Amino acid sequence: MKKIIFASFVCLIFHSCNTLIQDRDISPTLALRFQNQTATEYEFSFEMYSIENISAFACEIFFDEDVFEIYSEPFTDLDNDGGWDYGEEYEDYGLDGCEDSYEDGTGGCNLTQDLTVNDPNNDNYNSSDSTSSQLEGNGTFDDKTIVFEDLFNSDIEPMDDFNYVKYAEGGKISLVGAFVEETPGEQYIFEILDQKIATLKLRIKPGAVLDSSVISIGNWQLLQPDGNGAYFGGMVATETLYVTQ
Repeated sequence: MKKIIFASFVCLIFHSCNTLIQDRDISPTLALRFQNQTATEYEFSFEMYSIENISAFACEIFFDEDVFEIYSEPFTDLDNDGGWDYGEEYEDYGLDGCEDSYEDGTGGCNLTQDLTVNDPNNDNYNSSDSTSSQLEGNGTFDDKTIVFEDLFNSDIEPMDDFNYVKYAEGGKISLVGAFVEETPGEQYIFEILDQKIATLKLRIKPGAVLDSSVISIGNWQLLQPDGNGAYFGGMVATETLYVTQ
């Protein structure tokens, strides 16, 4: 079994190696940490601390759907669940939610149309020269509610054995990550997780009152390679975010 330590860096260790972090004084914690807030967006992170010897994790994060909505391109929500599902129509306008003629040049949208402008928000997709924020017209539905840390997207060993699933809908964010055993007997595990896992961003609904809103962790699982739970109930502290105006 191969092991990994995450603590602001990555290190592969095997059975013959010593743990790199000792004398740990932090209880196992699933954390929600405020990152940034504007008039229209609320950004926070999902983090894990002192989580040891797991190969998979799953977590639900709940938010007030009267206050927030997912951070995505506009779409037709046929099943009224607040999240985009395959087959539902969407507007390929980028994350500002409007086509060029309505863009205001500051990342937002005007109420009136101006046909003389050319991409004021600089978000049009260009296959030869494009950034992660240039998504308008890229031919795919873009939802940036959940962005896993670059570490988990690595194409080098061992992270090429790591797979994740993410889904955002009305009132709930779901994250799942797991090492998949590609070769029998060579299952990776996280020996220690002290790490931001993902950045989460929600759009604040117009006129919403934030002061009474909370963002909280719901159901979670931390699994060993054999599929059994590594932690249960009160063994792990969970944090709640109290949103202010």
